[in-house]
Amino acid sequence: MKQGKKRGAFFTIIAGILALAACVVYIGVMYKLPIVFVLLLAAAAVSAAAYVGKVGVVTTLAPAVIAFLSATAVIWAVNPMVNQLGYVVSGLDDISTVIALIISGALMAASMVVAIVASFMPQDEAEA
Repeated sequence: MKQGKKRGAFFTIIAGILALAACVVYIGVMYKLPIVFVLLLAAAAVSAAAYVGKVGVVTTLAPAVIAFLSATAVIWAVNPMVNQLGYVVSGLDDISTVIALIISGALMAASMVVAIVASFMPQDEAEA
């Protein structure tokens, strides 16, 4: 019988799509780090590998790996923009300079949360 995917697998895919969307939005950030692109693309790749993989270590650990990569990407993305955020808060600069960071950071955090939720769900149905 054909093996079907459960809700956890779909949440894992959604987490990968959110990481990919964050990568696209991060292109518009003023001060970028290449490591953020690498981390987000790795999260999307792990999501894709979990989708095409069989039941095993890849599908079981994929949500935890995606959550880790997304959380690390948020930290690395905010680091070079701390001064710019301070300028916006103090009124020395306009919020338009950090809006791409805010949106991409929100997408990274959403990817992390969805991956954490997916880690508590079964990833695949057992073969019948």
